[in-house]
Amino acid sequence: MLSPFLIWFRRVVCVSMSLLGVCVIGKLGTRLYGDLRALSTELADARNREPMGYVGISAEQPEFKPPSCVREQDGHVYLWAGSGVKGQAGWFDVTATDLPLRQFTFAFGRDRVKTIDYPIMQDADGEIARRIYPERAVIGINFNGIARAYPITVMDKVEVVNDMFGDRAVAVTFCPLIRKPAVYDRTLAGEPVSLGSSGYCYENIFVLYDRRTDSLWYPRDEGLTAITGKLVGKTLPLHSVQAEQTTWGEWRRRYPNTEVVVGADRTRGIPLPEPSEVATRSL
Repeated sequence: MLSPFLIWFRRVVCVSMSLLGVCVIGKLGTRLYGDLRALSTELADARNREPMGYVGISAEQPEFKPPSCVREQDGHVYLWAGSGVKGQAGWFDVTATDLPLRQFTFAFGRDRVKTIDYPIMQDADGEIARRIYPERAVIGINFNGIARAYPITVMDKVEVVNDMFGDRAVAVTFCPLIRKPAVYDRTLAGEPVSLGSSGYCYENIFVLYDRRTDSLWYPRDEGLTAITGKLVGKTLPLHSVQAEQTTWGEWRRRYPNTEVVVGADRTRGIPLPEPSEVATRSL
């Protein structure tokens, strides 16, 4: 028969070994969980970078900019706009802006970031839509029974989609620097405003321009506001339906009849104003 001391000693050893085993298993489990999580994140990042076959989603190299992007002439102040396409002025008239022009950064040249004017959409079971991974981030909008998703991988490259929900013209915007979407009603005086990239950034937010008047637009509390040009002071208000950031799998589960933007129809070019309007521009 074992003495009380040996019985006590054996119990202490058993408890100690059990605690040691729990610690080892816990440590290994935590490490394995961390490794699996890191691998999962790496796989998700790799899948997120993998091209999905989106149509017409690309950007161009920045233009060679002049020594100074700001110039004054005949009492006006101009900001370099880049070459654009035939019929577009090479400088924005920014005489009326109240923002410090020297703090406008990047100067890529207008439309070097190619916004979407004519989106290509598919149902959730479309050829391209089926290849979108469930965990891929999207901006979702549900308005008047129309559900639509905008993959973040697309919005990172285009920044603006000039879209239509029935007869309502909206601008779906996404600023890659602050990772924030917004939806604006882009109707002004009964006409839709076509927004493009000016090539400039101010306080980590990209500055847009409209193709009819070359006015520059910047988001403020009251909405997307024209900060200079013929439309200075005009505002495109935030749309009543806000954008939601979620995953494609979750959005598709909630809205099985959703559409998803899978590209841009670049064959239609950039919607430009009438030649008579272009001819009245100073530069």
